Amino acid sequence: MKQGIVRRGEIVDHIKEINDGGEKLADSNLQTLCRVCHNRKTALERRKRALNNG
Repeated sequence: MKQGIVRRGEIVDHIKEINDGGEKLADSNLQTLCRVCHNRKTALERRKRALNNG
């Protein structure tokens, strides 16, 4: 919805990934995403992390 896309939520996503210091079970760190948006977000976060650690 944030991007103007409305799809059925399929995956509970950590807004700030646990590997990046996000809280695992805090409601404020959870959101529901469709599979496409979740996969896109996760891939982007992994690339950012690899660039910062590489």
